[in-house]
Amino acid sequence: MSLSTDQLAYFAQTTRRSAIDFLFEQSWVRLYRCDGDEAWFSGLLAPDQVGKALGDITWDLHWHNMRPSIVTYTSGPDARVEYERFQDEGVEPIVIVRECGEGLFFVELAEDIRLYLNLYPGEDGALIQHGASGEIEVVAKIDAHEVRIRKGPLLQYLSARQIYLAIYFDHVATLKGEASNPLPEAERYADVREHDRCWSFGSLDDMREPLSRLCGKRLLAPPPRSHADDRNEKDDRCTSFIIHEDDLGCPVEHSADPKALANLFGANPEAPDYLTPVYFRRDVLDRYFHNPGRYEVSDGVVRCDPHWILRMDDDHRERVVVFLGDLGRDLPYTEQLHWRAHNVLPDGSLSVTARTRSFDAQFADGEQPEHRFKFAYRRFCNRWLDVHGWPLFRPLATGDEHLLTKLHVPTSDNPAELDAQLLGLAKILVDSLNDGALDAQLGEAEACERSLGKLQRFLDGRGYLHAARDLATLRAIQSLRSTGAAHGRGSGYTKALKRLKLYGKPAQTIVTALIEDAILMLDGLTDAATDLAALPTA
Repeated sequence: MSLSTDQLAYFAQTTRRSAIDFLFEQSWVRLYRCDGDEAWFSGLLAPDQVGKALGDITWDLHWHNMRPSIVTYTSGPDARVEYERFQDEGVEPIVIVRECGEGLFFVELAEDIRLYLNLYPGEDGALIQHGASGEIEVVAKIDAHEVRIRKGPLLQYLSARQIYLAIYFDHVATLKGEASNPLPEAERYADVREHDRCWSFGSLDDMREPLSRLCGKRLLAPPPRSHADDRNEKDDRCTSFIIHEDDLGCPVEHSADPKALANLFGANPEAPDYLTPVYFRRDVLDRYFHNPGRYEVSDGVVRCDPHWILRMDDDHRERVVVFLGDLGRDLPYTEQLHWRAHNVLPDGSLSVTARTRSFDAQFADGEQPEHRFKFAYRRFCNRWLDVHGWPLFRPLATGDEHLLTKLHVPTSDNPAELDAQLLGLAKILVDSLNDGALDAQLGEAEACERSLGKLQRFLDGRGYLHAARDLATLRAIQSLRSTGAAHGRGSGYTKALKRLKLYGKPAQTIVTALIEDAILMLDGLTDAATDLAALPTA
């Protein structure tokens, strides 16, 4: 039977041979793979082992025998017994494969490279590294059948140790249903010996079916070792930001490098001042609000602990302002690029809060509603617990703690962002009401009474003057969540907005109004906490 061109190429292992040339040309390097008729492995070779390794196509180590062992040299009374980590001096694994019974294998990257690169377990078998900006970088991907690693960190490790990487391969191909070797005589065997590789290809037909085998290795030399530990080198690059416009209205930029700016000590007198204000669209903060597990936005500060912290003037409705020198000093280069994408021409001036803090060296409370709400909420919770001995709002569950952290006035008129803030407010102020404690205070429960009804009875029973106002706030939040954020928007959602005189208003206005009402409620309850601890009025 005549074979197709693809079948002949498969048997000749043409693609696999070509792949040898490109093993180190991609951004990821395969260190291990076990997949039926295709096998890859790897090892680390000391420089004095390279000549020996390239003299033979056989693997210098094998995954079936990589555990440390006790070795006895000679015999009799002069026998020498030693503990050896690896099979041969100068050859060690970079991937360790252990059989753990019933045909299962445990595959891992060697400890030394994990520690050097400071890698941590991530999701789905990945090993991760934290970048300078706090971002998570996947460095290696590991499962029972394959291990791959990013070339950059791998070269960093090889350079530090001045050690070679050897990639071993052993592939077979068979032609089922064929009786004879289909390759011409001249193409049945090949043997390659070069400065960084050695491999052989052979094919035969004296088995039950024709078989070809490609076996050998290719080496990757370490880059020269630098004099410093490049793991700790800081990227000192600084990008440029718009600082003003020229006489023709064109934006003028300048580098944020603090060393290139003027300051109070006379440096660079011709350059812009370190304290030159740079303006940004407020949505520059979205990435930080939306990832509270990594970032925190608080009054005048955005931080990514322990990597960086940036002070800012966020007491503006549509803008965020940062000093030019702070951008270059405090933000990693990659983070500067994020801010650069939101940079706009100067618009207005520093807020009173920022001027008071930065130039008068005085404390000043921020005016942004979300910061004032969080302050009022924490102040109320502490005061109420001190006076009553029980919390009116149960602490947020572990999985919901982010709701308070990421609560903010939306940076744009975005329906999805509006829904997220409504859900957050409802969980913080309505769903968290302490039903059990209110039941204990009220005594006999009323049929089908919900949390808000219990709270109203509690406040009315103690003569709280603002009970109707505060319950209206909570019911408005609950209504908007129930008729819009938690379900498809309908007539109920529209009616709720109309009652609040917020229909047709942008998301920023809606959330601001609800937060301001919530602050008023929290401040009132804080001030009345002691009076509300008294027994109910008759």
